[in-house]
Amino acid sequence: MTQSKLFDNRKRSRKGEVASQIFVYIIALVVVGMVIVFGYKAIKNFASRSDEVALIKFKTEAETTFKQVSSSFNTIKAVDFDVPSGYDEMCIVNLDHSTKLTSGDFVNYNPILWEGVEEKKNLFLVKGIFVEQFYVGKVSLDITPSDSDTAPDKCTGDGKEGSADTGYLLCVPVKNGKVKFKLKGKGDKVFVSCIK
Repeated sequence: MTQSKLFDNRKRSRKGEVASQIFVYIIALVVVGMVIVFGYKAIKNFASRSDEVALIKFKTEAETTFKQVSSSFNTIKAVDFDVPSGYDEMCIVNLDHSTKLTSGDFVNYNPILWEGVEEKKNLFLVKGIFVEQFYVGKVSLDITPSDSDTAPDKCTGDGKEGSADTGYLLCVPVKNGKVKFKLKGKGDKVFVSCIK
């Protein structure tokens, strides 16, 4: 074999090695890209399911607590619910208010609440304009009506049931992922008041 043929063979083998290395790099990039995409989707799915579980846990805990307290006359319970992440406040509506509620009662505060009230829901988790709604049984509220049409009633009641029919909407802000208030069983409903 001559030297030029030997040189040509080495040149071809180097070209082959370079081509195979490029192919290996491309395959590696594709595999890494797929791992990143599938990993991101798995983490996003896990976080979404975690939020769903937290919401189901909140709903179950709220419904159970309200039902237990409602059926026990004069039982008083301070509750401290863990609220799923992202919610700003929890609102409770007295569906049995002395005056018939209309959509106008909610239009200046959060009109989405009215849709839930029409469906006989009375506990709402509010995240901006997004609302999760539940029914927790009959309630009466210890509130002082707000002077503003754009704000819910303030949790400034005196803790006595005589003022329970003065308002229809009570919103408790979520602080550190929790809402706190006091429940008193009335046998057929729950009297809700704030913890000060």
